[in-house]
Amino acid sequence: MPGEDLGSVSKARSWVTGTLLRWEVEPPEELPMLVSELVTNAIKHTRSGLPDGRVTLRLDIYGDRIRLVVKDAGPRPGRRVRRGDPSPEDTHGRGLLLVEALSLAWGPINTGSGVFVEISR
Repeated sequence: MPGEDLGSVSKARSWVTGTLLRWEVEPPEELPMLVSELVTNAIKHTRSGLPDGRVTLRLDIYGDRIRLVVKDAGPRPGRRVRRGDPSPEDTHGRGLLLVEALSLAWGPINTGSGVFVEISR
């Protein structure tokens, strides 16, 4: 998905859901929210949101788990990756808390820049 914008988020959700259905795997209820959060973060906070940016998705099935990898184009110049600690008044910053609450496991990928999330089938 080159030159990513927030319109790419719905395409990512559709791709993940459609792929699982083609594999005859029922998409878990929480999966669209997780896809939305991780792809939105890649677009808003990494080079993936710049004109030459790109987000790549990978989907795998491991027995009782579904693993989604969202690979981004790397950090934007001058921007440090940090985990937020939102106050009750903040209107943003809770997405990764939801990812953590809804997943079996999640974190940075080992090669390149991006994150993975694993959820139950």
